[in-house]
Order: sequence, then C-alpha cells, then structure tokens
Amino acid sequence: MQFLAISTIRGDVGPYLDGDFAVLDRWRREGIVTAAWMKADSSGGVFVFSADSQEEAEEALQQIPAVAHGVTEVSLIAIMEVVDTR
Repeated sequence: MQFLAISTIRGDVGPYLDGDFAVLDRWRREGIVTAAWMKADSSGGVFVFSADSQEEAEEALQQIPAVAHGVTEVSLIAIMEVVDTR
C-alpha cells in the first residue's frame, strides 16, 4: 500500500532534524519513500511511502526521531495511483 504522510511540527524539532532526514534518506534509498516535500511555510512536510498496512505505516513513523519524541505529528492517508504519469 502507499500512504501520503503529512507532518506538522508541534515543538522544537532542532535536536531531531539530522535524525529525521537520515531516516527519510534511508527510506528513499530503500525505495520506501518515493517523494518528499517540505511545506512552503516550513511547518512540516509531506511524503509518499510504502508499507504493507496502516498499522505497519504507523509503526514505521516512530522511527522518525521528532515523531517518536512527540514534537511532530503525522497524519496518514492511504492512496492509490489512478493515472500513470511516467
């Protein structure tokens, strides 16, 4: 399954940014994250990633340090491709 993850910063993410980006970069290299963006107002980000289930996706998000420490919240939306843009 694919998910759209929308993150919102709720606290000081400074101490966690390096770890957050390391997790996203590792997921990108592993093909788990297929796209990622920062919100224009820098209040969080949006990324598309793959997991076998909603539960697995929620568990995976806990690998992101700012999420695990409660300073970033993430909403998940299950998505599916309807138009091949390649």
